Amino acid sequence: MRLFRVEVRRLFSRRAVIVMMVLGALAVGAIAAGVLYENRPASAAELARADRQVDQYNQEPWVQRPLARCVEKTGDVERCEARWLLTPDNFYGRGQLQPAQYKPWLISMTGVVAALGLLIGATFVGADYISGSMGTQLLFEPNRRKVWLAKAGAAVVGVGLFSAVVLLLGNGAMWVFAKSWDRPIRPGLLGDYVAAGGRAVLLAAVAGLAGYALVMVARHTAAVLGLLAVYGIAGEAVLRNVWAGSEKWLFSNHAFAWIGGDFKRRIYPSDCYDGCRPEIVHFTQQFAATYVGVGLLAVALASLLVFFRRDVA
Repeated sequence: MRLFRVEVRRLFSRRAVIVMMVLGALAVGAIAAGVLYENRPASAAELARADRQVDQYNQEPWVQRPLARCVEKTGDVERCEARWLLTPDNFYGRGQLQPAQYKPWLISMTGVVAALGLLIGATFVGADYISGSMGTQLLFEPNRRKVWLAKAGAAVVGVGLFSAVVLLLGNGAMWVFAKSWDRPIRPGLLGDYVAAGGRAVLLAAVAGLAGYALVMVARHTAAVLGLLAVYGIAGEAVLRNVWAGSEKWLFSNHAFAWIGGDFKRRIYPSDCYDGCRPEIVHFTQQFAATYVGVGLLAVALASLLVFFRRDVA
C-alpha cells in the first residue's frame, strides 16, 4: 500500500500528466460549451423574427391553396394546418437541448478522456524507462510483481479520478442547463445518465492501464503514441476497406456499445447498387465488456511477462 501511494504521488507530480489533464478538461469543456451553444433557447429577438417569417410563409398562395383543399376535402382543420403550416420552431435554425439524447456528447467526451488516459498511463511509466529510474526503484523494491501492481494501480486510479472529475463537470453542466431551460426530463433519466457516466469513467481507467501495459512491453512512449495515432487517424478506415468483416471487431463500435448500450449497424456491400440488403451487425453491452476485458487481460499478461523476464538496467 505504501508503494502504491508513492506511485500515485509520482503520477500527479509529473508535469506532462498535469498538462494532459488540463488539456482534457478544456477539451471536454469545449464539447459541452459547443453543445450548449448550438442548442440554446431562442432569444426574444429570434422568436419575434421567427414569428414574422412563419406568418409571411404561411400566407403565401402555394401554402394557402393546398391548405384550403385539404380542409374542404377532410373537414379536419387542425390536421390540415399541422400538415401544411409551419411553426416558429421551423425558423429557429437550431434544435433544442434534449437531455435524453445524451449519448453523442457523452461518447465524444469519453473519447477525449480515454485517449488522454492512455497517454497518461504511457508517459507515466515511459518516463521511468527514459530516465533510468526503473532500475533504481527495483533496487529499493526488488519484488517486480509489487512494483508492476503499484504502478498499474496508480495509472488506473489517477486516470479514473481525472476522468470522473472532468466528466462530472462536463455532463453536470449539461444537466444543470437542461433543468434551467425547462427541458423535458423523463423519470429514471438521471439514473441512466449516471450509469453511462460510470461506464465512461471505467473505460478511461482501462485505457490508462492499457497505455501503461503497452509501454511496459515496448519500453518507449513513442511506440504507444504512434500506435494510437495510426489507429485513431486511419486504422479503422483502412480495416473497413480491406476487410469486409472488420466492422464487428472494431474498438470504436464496442466502446459505443459499452457506454450507450446495445445497438445495430447496417453494413452495405461495396458493390451494392440497387435492391441489395445490408448485413445487420448487433453490438451488445455484454459482448463489449468481454471484448475490452479480454484485450486488456492479454496486454496486461504480456506486460507482466516481459517485465519479469527483461533486464531493465
